[in-house]
Amino acid sequence: MNSMGVRDAAAISTGNRNTVVDLVRLVAVGMVVFLHWLSPVITVTNGAVKAGIAFSGPVTWVVTWFLQVMPLVFIAGGFVNTAGVDATARKGQSAVTFLARRARRLVVPTLPLVGICAALATAGSLLGMPAIAIVGDQAANPLWFLAVYLVVVALAPLMVRLHDRFGLAVPAVLTAAVAGVDAYRFATVGLHGQANLLGDVSLVLVWLTVHQLGIVLARGGLSGLGRRGLLGIAGTAAAGILGLIVFGPYPPAPIGLPDVPVSNLAPPTLLIVLLGIAQVALLALATPWLERRLDGARTRKVLLRGNSGLMTVYLWHIPAALVVAGACLLAPELLLPAPGAAWWSSRPMWLLVCGLVLLALVKWLRHFETGERETRRGGPVSAPLVVLGTVGAAFGLHEIFIHGLDLAGQDAAGAWRGVLALGVGAVLLRRAERVGGSAQPARVGAAA
Repeated sequence: MNSMGVRDAAAISTGNRNTVVDLVRLVAVGMVVFLHWLSPVITVTNGAVKAGIAFSGPVTWVVTWFLQVMPLVFIAGGFVNTAGVDATARKGQSAVTFLARRARRLVVPTLPLVGICAALATAGSLLGMPAIAIVGDQAANPLWFLAVYLVVVALAPLMVRLHDRFGLAVPAVLTAAVAGVDAYRFATVGLHGQANLLGDVSLVLVWLTVHQLGIVLARGGLSGLGRRGLLGIAGTAAAGILGLIVFGPYPPAPIGLPDVPVSNLAPPTLLIVLLGIAQVALLALATPWLERRLDGARTRKVLLRGNSGLMTVYLWHIPAALVVAGACLLAPELLLPAPGAAWWSSRPMWLLVCGLVLLALVKWLRHFETGERETRRGGPVSAPLVVLGTVGAAFGLHEIFIHGLDLAGQDAAGAWRGVLALGVGAVLLRRAERVGGSAQPARVGAAA
């Protein structure tokens, strides 16, 4: 444990999980689920179903910055991936072995979601039932995270080695690159223009930078700053966010809202990196206190249990809400009130029923995640198949996020492309561990 109380990655990669990181992941995903369930307003007008967001205005803009937790997810990922890279290196295994294991854990749980939701969406489209066909678009929304995270995981061994050699210069250079891409985007297509390829570059670059902050945390890079230093970093980052919103071209909210049609997440901007910097500093500051509070076998067991099905929760929380919304369409005047007192009074029951549906889905489907996590595979892997499988799966998830899962709709070509690429990627990742590599890939560099 370093002076700020953060147990470094080497200390947890032998099997002692970091309870603070487990708590961060659990709270962050829980917050994502809660906000996705709380904010939608579903209305039926002349038989057409429409969904909007209930909140808007300057107060909402400010609140969403405090509730935006996706940087914490990537920071936690950087910490955990550093531990994984170190553990793989100590076993004398390759970076490809690390990637093979992590990629399969990420890809396999998506397969039932894609298969079931694609079938429902396509059937709804063919039968002329748009309320069912929309399942494909909505269920695909969370998949952007996995598409990006697969790329970040593939780069994790390299990024750990770069940190061990260059330290804080790595996130500094990455942050400068993010600022440069933003400046070029605003100068060429503007804030409201289609980002296209620039958007994809920002998507990878921003989240790779935030992930690097987790590597810094794992390596104890913030340990010598003390309380004032960490508060100074968080305050400076927050001031940067405020200044770039007030005096710069950036949107005032991190997410899309009725009065903020362009957000700082689609595509992500420099402000998300600054938010990540503030969050990692505050996390380092709070860690000693959190570790004392979380020091207990029962607490560790609860956190371990909660994290074991976290991917399944993330993937299926939107379909769970869609099931509840579909049931409410049977009596929309009663069950889908307009925004106001009746809408607010209905939120507790709405959240409770969504939670019960999600609980049933998780119990049914979590073995796709936990079974993959509990499987221990030894021996060599085929580096070409692992790389091709990861690229194929990441591309497929990206295409599904963009085009949805309706295989008979207007974006059917893109949906088919995504589903097929994901399927091929999953098969290649599975095949990679059966074939094995004839040539030994380069070893992961040992932790400094």
